[in-house]
Amino acid sequence: MRFARIALGPVGALTPPRAHAMSSRAERGIGLFEVMAGTLVATLAVLGLAYSFGVGRGLIDRYQVARRAMGRAQLIVDSLTTCPPASLAASGTEPFWAEGMQAGTTDWTVTWVDDPVDGLASSSPPDLTPNDLKRISVAVSWKLGDSRDTLRLSRLVLGP
Repeated sequence: MRFARIALGPVGALTPPRAHAMSSRAERGIGLFEVMAGTLVATLAVLGLAYSFGVGRGLIDRYQVARRAMGRAQLIVDSLTTCPPASLAASGTEPFWAEGMQAGTTDWTVTWVDDPVDGLASSSPPDLTPNDLKRISVAVSWKLGDSRDTLRLSRLVLGP
């Protein structure tokens, strides 16, 4: 079988085999700039992922301490409401512990509140007993890392 050769141009216009081999040899493989760019992108991806895990862990820790603070505030309010209203102390403070170390303080105050429902506050005869209710206010403050947080809780109880 014979194949016919079709010439597209003059014979000198054809690419010599040696030039074709050099151009294909230069285009093979991966270059130094591609390796540097890939390394940079991979490094940024790993650093971004590590930063995201660190921020996530910090938020989980902060939420955990806030839940403990809420439990502490509820404990103080519930224990103060079981006391007779006449014997409630005006204020107090205790340390707030988390994970076996002192994370902050627990402060509470008990103040008198006039009940607006009795209608005597705005009437012409003065209210002879303006101390109708007691408000128990609890504030738990703590510091975790560089941030300071405070949780406040209050409850009204009947006065004497």
